[in-house]
Amino acid sequence: MTNTDNLSSFEKLLLGVETPELLAVAAPLRQGDLCPQCGAAKLDYNSMLQLSCPQCGFVNGEAGGCT
Repeated sequence: MTNTDNLSSFEKLLLGVETPELLAVAAPLRQGDLCPQCGAAKLDYNSMLQLSCPQCGFVNGEAGGCT
C-alpha cells in the first residue's frame, strides 16, 4: 500500500481512503410551516418571495426571487 500522508482530502476522497461524515440536514422550510424561531405562527411569503413570520418577523434567507 502507498503512503497517503501527502495527499489532499479531495485526493483521499477520490481514492476511497477516507469517507466524509454526513451531516443531518433539516427539510427546507415551506409555506404554512410553523416558524422555527417562535413556533407561534405559520410562515408565508412576503413581497420579496421570502418565507417570513408575521408574529416575530423571522425571514428565511434560503431563497427569494424577483418578479
